[in-house]
Amino acid sequence: MGGGGVGPNPVLVVKQSRTNTANSRGSRELTVPQADAPEEASKYGTLWKIMQASYGILNRTNPNLTRECWLCYNIRPPFYEAIGVTAKARRINGTNPKECLWKKTKESTQGVTLSQVTGQGRCVGTVPPNREHLCNITVKNPKQKQKADWLLPAPNTRWVCQSIGITPCLSLKIFNHTHDYCIQVTIIPKITYHPKDYVLEQHTTPEHHLMRREPFTALTIATLLTVGGVGAGTGITSLVNQQKEFRALRISVDEDLSKIEKAIDGLVKSVRSLSEVVLQNRRSLDLLFLQQGGLCVALKEECCSYADHTGVVINTMNELRKQIEQRKRENEAHQNWYENWFNHSPWLTTLLSTIAGPVILVALGLTFGPCIFNKLITIVKSRLEAAHLMLLRTKYDQIPQEENLETLELARQELQRYSEQK
Repeated sequence: MGGGGVGPNPVLVVKQSRTNTANSRGSRELTVPQADAPEEASKYGTLWKIMQASYGILNRTNPNLTRECWLCYNIRPPFYEAIGVTAKARRINGTNPKECLWKKTKESTQGVTLSQVTGQGRCVGTVPPNREHLCNITVKNPKQKQKADWLLPAPNTRWVCQSIGITPCLSLKIFNHTHDYCIQVTIIPKITYHPKDYVLEQHTTPEHHLMRREPFTALTIATLLTVGGVGAGTGITSLVNQQKEFRALRISVDEDLSKIEKAIDGLVKSVRSLSEVVLQNRRSLDLLFLQQGGLCVALKEECCSYADHTGVVINTMNELRKQIEQRKRENEAHQNWYENWFNHSPWLTTLLSTIAGPVILVALGLTFGPCIFNKLITIVKSRLEAAHLMLLRTKYDQIPQEENLETLELARQELQRYSEQK
């Protein structure tokens, strides 16, 4: 993928055979199609959004690695991983603050454990020696520093605790700092990074060539962020607090889970509908063979009963749905007041976008208009006065100074002559 974007790649436009390709590499030019076409991107939905957000994070932190590379999904669990964050946590009071959007019952699905945390983050509690490498800042007793009811992590982060798993808030009243500990992390999808030649080698290998086994420790987005100094220093803190890529990635993950929940819910309904039809047919056949003792006696076979385990699936999907709604409300709580306006309805978004420009221009005109108008009037008035003076000067020309001297000399001579005559 190039620096301009990432995308679903059909690998090669020119289809090559897997046999006898070692000698034909130099004679055949490989071209990679453009990956940012909207028609191709729309086919992949939320997975494509997650890949775009992951690429944006990697491009911000390690732009040299994103010039030509492959980002791949891992089909084996775990599907998510966490990076330690050293940002400062907030302390809040109250019985149930609005920042802590959870259910009091244990409905949270723990998708990330402490074994999947990389980098170094902020830790609270008593951290065992085998987990101290995950902590850059450790607060052993958070109750001593400042009295508060809850310890809220930084935006776009979570607490991963030993006892309760993932939680958006940490209750300082219940938290036992002597036996439990938590790490502040940000959760991202587990996406594997490969250099540009990786996929080409996979598709241009001879038929009888032994394939190299995938290494046990593959490079993932979290590993690259941590190795690049993001997880160990203040880079990940600035990313979490300032950049929008993590937020977009988090929204994409929630959309992905929502679509999975809808798909599984539809499968459960289909299975239940099919089981109802089968049971109806079974009852009707039992009625037909009632004189022989039922269908099983007539067929001389072992009777089987239907065991419905879809209730467990339904309960799990209900819990997942509640968690998705909870994260959605939490995301809306972190938005600014002007961002919430655009989430109400499409017509409000269109209306605000249409009238925002004229309203701002009118407000600026009313604020600075009188000052600008008075300044223009002063400039025009000074120009008119200058033009009026020039007009008067052309009508009343002054007598030259030489003519005045001659007139005075003649007058003096006349006075002298008049005095002599007397």
